[in-house]
Amino acid sequence: MNVLATGGGAFPYPVDITVGGTTQRGVTSTFDFLVPDLTTYPVSTSYANHRPFATSVSITSYGQLVVVPALLDDLSEMTVDVKTKWGSKPVTAASVTVVGPKTDTVQAALGSGYFTNAQGHALYGTNQAGDTPYTATASATGFDSGSVSGVSLVPGQTLSPNRVIYLVTTHMGTFNITTRYNSNGTLRPNSVIRITGPSSQPGGEPNISSSTYMDFTSDGSGKIYIDYLPLGKYTLQYMNGSTPNSVKSGSPQTLTNDGQTLTFDVKW
Repeated sequence: MNVLATGGGAFPYPVDITVGGTTQRGVTSTFDFLVPDLTTYPVSTSYANHRPFATSVSITSYGQLVVVPALLDDLSEMTVDVKTKWGSKPVTAASVTVVGPKTDTVQAALGSGYFTNAQGHALYGTNQAGDTPYTATASATGFDSGSVSGVSLVPGQTLSPNRVIYLVTTHMGTFNITTRYNSNGTLRPNSVIRITGPSSQPGGEPNISSSTYMDFTSDGSGKIYIDYLPLGKYTLQYMNGSTPNSVKSGSPQTLTNDGQTLTFDVKW
């Protein structure tokens, strides 16, 4: 049995190699079996902060020689950021679970889940036969869970950039906006509207800062459609360059019920 490091060279440290309950120490070991011992043997080896190796070997005939390359891959690291879809703010007190060659869960207390060696949560790479890319799922009280899939990791490397999962609040509503001239009601396409809020949130909703804002540009028909707004009261302004300005009508607007849609014009 030959113990290999990431990249294919010999592993640099002696390890315990176990075959069928017999253990030898080294990076290359030979195990001899008697004639009555024709059977299938479990084979394993491991080293701290590396992906362990395990397989089985069948000895089926006399004089049979089986060479087992045992790969002890370096671990991989990644960070998953959890943010609100509305406002792209960190979601505190979230948890993140990854499923792939390794399954693990970390707490993202400040909006980031660290799957790192320093935190004791480093992951296996996705390079070995049978490996599938990771799926990361984030959850937090007051939000629907969200996920990102197809995450591949290289042994010994830290994934960059961080993966980001955006969560929407469990209770939310929709704005269906048309931008118009106040003077004659005709459409104002390609206009930028700033929406700020929510303030006056209903009880029990996630605490989202009332100063949170996002800018949206109306399409060629003057339409803006947003279907992930947390419940509460919002102020709408039009943007003149980088300066927000008050509108003549269409502000404020308040979402009070889950699934509510408000259809209205914003005029200035």
